[in-house]
Amino acid sequence: MGTASTPTARPIATHRGLRAALLVLCASACFVIAGAAAADEGRVPSVASSGDVAWLIGSLPYRCVEMDGGARYCVWRVRDSAPRWQQVAKLFLMDDRFNLTCAFTNAESVPIHERCQAHRYNTGSHSNSIYGKNASDADKKKMREAAILRIETAASLADLVSIAGDVPSACMAAGADATVCEWHVQGSTPGYPTFAKASNHIGKKIRTLCRFERGAGDWTSDGCQVGLFD
Repeated sequence: MGTASTPTARPIATHRGLRAALLVLCASACFVIAGAAAADEGRVPSVASSGDVAWLIGSLPYRCVEMDGGARYCVWRVRDSAPRWQQVAKLFLMDDRFNLTCAFTNAESVPIHERCQAHRYNTGSHSNSIYGKNASDADKKKMREAAILRIETAASLADLVSIAGDVPSACMAAGADATVCEWHVQGSTPGYPTFAKASNHIGKKIRTLCRFERGAGDWTSDGCQVGLFD
């Protein structure tokens, strides 16, 4: 009686043949998220979880924060070395590295643009880059006031994530229905210009601490402290 040969696994396809290749390799032992194939075919994929987005991008998130009640906020640092760079960059109209922030506040499957935002990396952290080369002192004052107002009027955790272009570095409970979150905002952070102007610490790493209260949907902002990271 001959010895049965061991099947040879083929590389997993990353284009139209993705589903078929995975089904051949995995049989009934795994599942296929439709979003990966959808992006290859030019369709907008729907996502329900951080796992769905990870599968679409081809990597796990850089960081996630978990909130009481089950909400989860994640950021991916998407570079041209990412396995699915071309498809994801095209999906978000990006041509250089960017942060992708996503909010998972329910289990509903929705188009990815309803859960996630793309934010270009900041490329300049010096005064001329932040304010503009020819900005007068009066211009700088107005821009600082506008930056402070933008942070002050942010209504929710999702708003602060959008302004920063990043999720908090950490969060901790502050009572039964409140939480405090901290961002470490540095020069390459997409929202660095706003926080640097608000704190008046151009070129420095900025610490931003915000308090949130549990709302009907998202966590609502109860104010922020913006200062120098020591």
